[in-house]
Amino acid sequence: DRTRTLDAYTVPVADLPEILALLHRLLARRECCIVRGELLAGERAAGIRRLLHADKASGDQPTFRNVPRRWLALDMEGVALPPHQPAHDLTGCGRLALAMLPAPFHGAACIVQASASHGLRADLRLRLWVWLSRPTWDHELRRWTHGSPADPSVFGAVQPIYTAAQ
Repeated sequence: DRTRTLDAYTVPVADLPEILALLHRLLARRECCIVRGELLAGERAAGIRRLLHADKASGDQPTFRNVPRRWLALDMEGVALPPHQPAHDLTGCGRLALAMLPAPFHGAACIVQASASHGLRADLRLRLWVWLSRPTWDHELRRWTHGSPADPSVFGAVQPIYTAAQ
């Protein structure tokens, strides 16, 4: 978040297994993140700012645009961990988190990642990755998940989604 410029490149993904493969590649890459937005410069860009709109103060132009995506990262917090559910059972924790979302998510296939504080607090601290039935805009995601424990900040086009292990 404090970095002024970054190098960016596009990684196309066609399904949930490809997201899993990408997450495995990024597991040890603490300097990398994923964003939902589409890079305006094409496949690669070096030394750019993470901008969705022009910066009026500097004159820097947008480098990303908002696009609908079929993949979705959900940051889940605030779901009480029942006494019978061990925090190390990420599959079980993922099921609990999905149940707190709107009905179309219930029982959905997903990738579950524990955050750095998962298991240290009394609630779930997870990121769920799901593949949607169609490309979906950020405003739709906000509407669908409103009132759920999903943090909508990761729906933004230039919001960094860090994936490395701590």
